[in-house]
Formats: sequence, structure tokens, C-alpha cells
Amino acid sequence: MADSSILDEGRAMGEYMALQIDPVYQGQGVPRGSGQRVLVIPGLLSNDLYLMTIRAWLSRIGYKPVASEVLLNVGCPRRIADAVMEVVESELARDAAPISVIGHSRGGLLGKAIASRLGDKVTNLVLVGSPLGGFLGVGPDGVSAFADFMRGGSDAQEWVVNTGLAATRLFDPDCKSPECGCDYYTNLYAPLSPSTKVTAIYSLEDPIVPAVSAHLPFGNNIALEGGTHSGLMFNREVYPHIAQALAQA
Repeated sequence: MADSSILDEGRAMGEYMALQIDPVYQGQGVPRGSGQRVLVIPGLLSNDLYLMTIRAWLSRIGYKPVASEVLLNVGCPRRIADAVMEVVESELARDAAPISVIGHSRGGLLGKAIASRLGDKVTNLVLVGSPLGGFLGVGPDGVSAFADFMRGGSDAQEWVVNTGLAATRLFDPDCKSPECGCDYYTNLYAPLSPSTKVTAIYSLEDPIVPAVSAHLPFGNNIALEGGTHSGLMFNREVYPHIAQALAQA
């Protein structure tokens, strides 16, 4: 990955504008759903607001999108994962049919932990610009070292890691992640149900999550030539791949 600045993320607005005029955003040329639910989880320092775009598209192509209800994805990962799990359990109490999960960036890590907890209740797990591959590569004992690795990358990576750590100290001062060994990390590293299909979509130009950290040792890996990190959720090349992944019933 070329050295990139956090300022490069400003190109995400161009990705958003290009998506709005692309036929794929109107649902053309992609497989359609039949009312299945899809939970969408935001990335670090974000909430459901920026995911309105993809939730509207999911509705348009025949799915029922489910917002995570995360007010701000910062701080203790167990606290956030448990809150999202309450949303999922409420959905499953109304309708026991399995769901799919899409997670952007840190949301993909939360999605993986939740999918492991739910087992065969998750049919598809779609990770978009998520560093799950990096976490799995170092194992549960290497999470702190992986954070140091990310901090030592581009200035964009350093800013995100340092900001995330600072936010944890602010919002959850008692959180000892990752040394705590809480069940979030147990679930993050636990195996998925054999019936859960996994797709990882990432950009080779991502200034925050390098491709080597997003690539998974299993599932379907899709590397895009271009695209910002935050803009992946607006990238017109991502949407057909998401539709194909969700169509794997």
C-alpha cells in the first residue's frame, strides 16, 4: 500500500457522488433479496447515520436492513458488541429466521464476534475494509502488538489507532482491552458456523486498513484497485459484490 495521508479520505465524497448516479444504486444488474434481514454495523468513531445510504439500497433490492443502534462506535468493544447483540436478539425474538451481517472497518470485527455467538443464525458475514485478517493472523495474544503495527504504518493508520485508544480511555476508563481477555475476544477468535458464508471486500489503496490486514485466510476475498477507507461504504464497485455475497443463501 502506498503511504497515504488521512487527508486522502476526503476523496470519499467523490465516491458517494459517483454512486448516486450509478445504475447499481437503483438496483440494476444485481441479484435481489426476498425480505431477508441484514444488520449493518458502522466503523470506528461512527454511527448508523452514514450507513443510511447502504440501508436504502438494501431496501431497494429486496432486503430488510437493520440498524445497529450504535450511538458512537468507540470505547470498550465488549460494551458495543453487547449493545448490538441486544438489537439482534430483539429481531430474532420477533422472527427466528437467520440474518446476514455487514460490518465496516471496526464494525466488521464486531460483526465477526456477534456472528460467532449466533452460530447458524447468521447466513452471511460481509466485511468491508475490516482488519479482521490482521487480528486473526496475530492471535489473541498478539492484539496489542497488532495495534503497534498499525500505529507504525501510515499517518492515517497512526491517527486512527491513537484516536481509538484515546476514546476508550475517555468513554470506558476501566476497559483493559485487549489484556482483559473478555468474551468479546473469545468470540472474535471463535470459529464461525460452517453454514455462515464470509466475504471480505477491501481496497488496495485504503490508507487506514491495509490489504494485508483485511485479507482473510478463508472465505471470499475481493480486492478493489482503488477506494478510500470511509468511502468503501459509498463505493459503486463494492455494491455488486455485497449483492452477490448476500445472494449466497
